[in-house]
Parts: sequence; C-alpha cells; structure tokens
Amino acid sequence: MVTAHDHAVGVSRGGCSTKIYLAIDFRGRPIAIDLTDGRHSDIKSVDALLATIGSCKRFRADRAYDTDAWRQKLRGNGTNPANPGKNRRNVKIRHDAEADKQ
Repeated sequence: MVTAHDHAVGVSRGGCSTKIYLAIDFRGRPIAIDLTDGRHSDIKSVDALLATIGSCKRFRADRAYDTDAWRQKLRGNGTNPANPGKNRRNVKIRHDAEADKQ
C-alpha cells in the first residue's frame, strides 16, 4: 500500500504540501535533491543534501539556515558558510554580498 509519506506529502492547516530542496553547483546545475512533506524542518534536509554531495568549498543558503550550531558544523567539515545572518542577530554575520547576488 502506498502512503502519503511515500510521496513526500504532508497535511497541515493549509492542506497537503511538499517541500523540494535542491543543491546546485556554481553554475546553477542541480547536483542533489530531497523531497519531504511540508511539515519537515528545512535544516534537516540540508543534512541530507550534504550527505549526498559530500563536502564542498562554500555553502550558500538563505537566512533560515543561520544558526551558530549549523555554521560550526559546516566549518568542521571544511565548508565555508556563505549565507547571511538573520536580522535579529546581536552580532552581525559578515558575508559576501556580491556572491549573494550571483
């Protein structure tokens, strides 16, 4: 029997939803994908993507992935976190704004 979980569909207040996480190379070509139900935590999917692609030189994501623990984990794997910090941070995170535009 096929269930909604098999198809990465989750039910929430807004109805059924699916999240698509995509890792791309520096040219924008997809190199890994992870499908989850809509209630799934974003940060957990990044772990799955990095496990698929292995270590990388630089990691760029949006502000949702800005946690000290996540940044430390990336640095421990030899990856430079290039995502901007959340606006509510007391100590601002320096990042390459030009790389963000790319």
